[in-house]
Amino acid sequence: FPPALSTSNDMKTHSLFSTRLLGGSPWLAAAAALLGLLAPLRSSAVESLIVVASSTTSRSASADYVCDGTADDVEIQQAIDALPTLGGTVCLTDGTFNLSAMLDLGTKAHTKIVGSGPGTILKISSGANINALRGVEILDVTLADFAIDGNNANNSAGNGLQFPDSGAAGIKMERLYIYNVAESAITVAADEVSIRDCEIHDCGGGILINDDAEKCYVLNSRIHEIGLGAGQTANGISGQGSLCHFENNVIWNVSDNGLTLSSGDNDGHNVAIGNEVYLAGNSGINTGGADHDIIIGNVCYANGRKLTTPRSNAGIFLRDRIDGTHTSSDAIIVGNRCYEDTTHFPLPGGAVGQLYGLHLHHDTGHSPLNSVAVSNDFRGNLTSGIFRENVGAGVVLQTNLGDTTLGDYAFQLQIAE
Repeated sequence: FPPALSTSNDMKTHSLFSTRLLGGSPWLAAAAALLGLLAPLRSSAVESLIVVASSTTSRSASADYVCDGTADDVEIQQAIDALPTLGGTVCLTDGTFNLSAMLDLGTKAHTKIVGSGPGTILKISSGANINALRGVEILDVTLADFAIDGNNANNSAGNGLQFPDSGAAGIKMERLYIYNVAESAITVAADEVSIRDCEIHDCGGGILINDDAEKCYVLNSRIHEIGLGAGQTANGISGQGSLCHFENNVIWNVSDNGLTLSSGDNDGHNVAIGNEVYLAGNSGINTGGADHDIIIGNVCYANGRKLTTPRSNAGIFLRDRIDGTHTSSDAIIVGNRCYEDTTHFPLPGGAVGQLYGLHLHHDTGHSPLNSVAVSNDFRGNLTSGIFRENVGAGVVLQTNLGDTTLGDYAFQLQIAE
């Protein structure tokens, strides 16, 4: 559609255009009239902006809803519910919004919830034990420029953002700050989700992409201090979906793996490129039974920091699913740098450190198959560059620096276990 004619002057100009310049042509006049009819629809869509003010902001005078600092979810939910079917934007001012109940997007479409930056804080009230926000079968929803404080010192349960339905799609999360959440910062079962330029820290879990999800993207985000509470074990990013892309993220100080690629339906086809992972309890990047994963240009160092016996101690851990259902196969591992660094990150007592650059392993008899690891730099690990514990047919290991078994520039084709 052309730009809306939303003011009286616009309509007058439109009228002059149709009568003077169209030469009285009936079909052109009808088209011009149709544009006039469409204008209010476009105008109403553009004007669907609802402002919710916190109790502490100086910007409350122009707000549609003003919170009082107690159960602020009531006013925010009213604003969300007031959006028209065609969608719109709820704008949150700076300040803290205290949530006693979960915000629910329901089945909204074409909706935006935007704040004013990290100074817009959705804080879970003490004892609420809730998710901050949830959406089911939502479509084309954007969440941007606000923070979530899970207040985990006073809550034992609750996620930051939760999208549990595979019928949802097109969710965008940008410039979010999520911290102090009792459980996971973000859980997703939807398709075509993008998480970009976010900061997540001090949460029970990081980003969980469930096995129903496809085509999810986590880009340029920082994830740290994850799963460090008593009895907690969590990954920075748990990628259980397929056709997902993880790029340019920095992940550190997490209790389990930095990034896992373990498609629940064994489909895989995930990509990890240009990520930096360090100080993970187990491995930097861990594949668990997914196929056709591509792992390129990542830097994984100073991992294996778990104080109890870890399942893995490698920069990259290529392995089967621990439930015995499938092996990892057809992986491509190229141009990664994996090393230990006890100079800058001394080993805590009881930790073994990053023993290997690449570890090929199975728990249940399903060895890695038909995979390629070439032109990686695996120098500087505590035991060896590559640990060939369990290697299946069709595995190619070539020109990997630090591979002392064969020499830095040697070639191996494993044709049978």
